[in-house]
Amino acid sequence: MISLAASVRNRLRYIVSYLRERSRGLDFTLPDRMYDRRRHDGAMYYATAPEVLADLFACVDSARYDRFLDVGCGKGFVLKAAAEQGFRAVGGIEYDEKLAAICRRNMARLGLDGRVRVIRGNAADFRGYGGYNCFYFFNPFRPEIMAAVVDAICRQCRGRDVLLIYYHPRYTEAIEEAGCFRLMRVLRDPARDYDVFIYQGVIPA
Repeated sequence: MISLAASVRNRLRYIVSYLRERSRGLDFTLPDRMYDRRRHDGAMYYATAPEVLADLFACVDSARYDRFLDVGCGKGFVLKAAAEQGFRAVGGIEYDEKLAAICRRNMARLGLDGRVRVIRGNAADFRGYGGYNCFYFFNPFRPEIMAAVVDAICRQCRGRDVLLIYYHPRYTEAIEEAGCFRLMRVLRDPARDYDVFIYQGVIPA
């Protein structure tokens, strides 16, 4: 349970981050509704906390897992951090048109548009998972979509060693039921009271 003091600190941090970003023409921090805006039944976009990303990337061997994909990349804050880590390839897929457009603008503003690939599309139908071996999820989907995405990764990455990073892991069944992943590490985001699960596995050929 997050205390009132921690909640106030988080809010102040968001305000400061937003003002800094706005002065540079960036938009990472402000939350935004995702998915079907007409029905208002989607999740919310939130930027991952920088200190959590630092701890997370410290656990990733970027020489071994050198191609990073943020599945549900939102405005691209994790893509920015991944590009700074020196991954050989960095990409993000985002279903929401508005968020994908903001993400592209952010990458261009930072001069990362030549290094970071932003794909607007449905993650369940994406056919490019085979080009990556490190996958990041910030609780982006309902359980049935998560299952479809894990299945697509397993089909497209056969015989490969991959890493799955699942922030705020609400629907782990699809990963566990694949039978080839082990929970390698658990990190904690104390500001939001969320876990981060890191799974490693070699997908059968």
